[in-house]
Amino acid sequence: MTTISNRGGGPFVAFLFILGWIFAIMGGLSYISETTSLLFAALFWLTAVIILIWNRVKNYQIKRLSMQSDWNEFEGDDETEFSALPNPSEFELDVPL
Repeated sequence: MTTISNRGGGPFVAFLFILGWIFAIMGGLSYISETTSLLFAALFWLTAVIILIWNRVKNYQIKRLSMQSDWNEFEGDDETEFSALPNPSEFELDVPL
């Protein structure tokens, strides 16, 4: 199975995650108000998660588009022709339809 890397925002996401913990600890130790620490910690953690998901989706789309372009190379000019099914009443069968 292929792995999806997060090279684009890895250090920045880690920084946001750690910064969220710093604010959470500061609020727990009453250096700043608990409400402020909760808001900042949640903001930094949610931002980190959104960036991670965004990078994964972007990498998945890049990988999928490259696979789709590879598939289009093998199609060629051979197109499948579809024809309508014959009408059963033309065969004069004694089977009730």
